[in-house]
Amino acid sequence: MSAPMLSSRLRLITCWATLIGLTGLSLTASDAATVGAVRPLGLLPVALVLTAGLFKAQQILWCYLGLGTSTAAWKASFVAFLLFLCTLIFGAYWLGLVLAR
Repeated sequence: MSAPMLSSRLRLITCWATLIGLTGLSLTASDAATVGAVRPLGLLPVALVLTAGLFKAQQILWCYLGLGTSTAAWKASFVAFLLFLCTLIFGAYWLGLVLAR
């Protein structure tokens, strides 16, 4: 196997392991907050889950969809869009908690 192919595989395996770790973080944060009960999560666990999701989306874009080799403008556009989505979701969740009181 050639060196570039081995390097590419190692990069993809590292990315995959990062995605698995971030999924574990999301599951731990959400399960630890509810402890088996059916109730809304607090803002901190939601923020952790959304942050992990943001980094997972970034890893998928960079590693698997090839955005890592694109221009800085493309990267900044996608990161800004991901931040906008996470902010919008977090704001909607917070508003739902406030209105539920």
